Amino acid sequence: MRSRAEVFFLLENFEKALEYFLKSFEIRKKNNDKEYLANSLNNIGGIYQKLEQFEKSIEVTEKALKLYTSINNEIGISTSLNNLGTAYNRMGKYDKALEFAQNMKWKGLSPIVYFVSELYEKGVSLTKEGATRFLRNLS
Repeated sequence: MRSRAEVFFLLENFEKALEYFLKSFEIRKKNNDKEYLANSLNNIGGIYQKLEQFEKSIEVTEKALKLYTSINNEIGISTSLNNLGTAYNRMGKYDKALEFAQNMKWKGLSPIVYFVSELYEKGVSLTKEGATRFLRNLS
C-alpha cells in the first residue's frame, strides 16, 4: 500500500496518495510498531499539507511527534518538528513556525532554513531586521 501511495504522491495525485497512506496506516496499526505508525502519520500529515489542509496536517503530525518522542527517535522528532513548522509557516503563522525551528535547535537538531525559502516562495521578502531576528532566534 505504501509504495502505491508514494507513486501517487510523485504523480501529484495527493487524494489517491492519501487514500493509500491511510490504508497503510490501518495495516500498521495492527502491528503496533510505534516507529512505523509515526512514519505513516508523518506521511499523512505531509499529504494534508499538499492538500492545504493545514489544521489536519498539524493534528496528525503532532501524533507522529508524540510517538517518535516516546521511542526517542531523533530523526523522526526532527522531521515532525520541521513538518509542523512548515505547516504553520504555510498558514502564515510565522512566529509559531519560528518556535518549531527554535525547538529543533534546543533539542540539538539542525534547524531547517526551509522556512525562509518557503517565505520567498510565497513572495514574502524578509527585511534585513526580520532576517536578523530570524537568525538570532535560531542561535
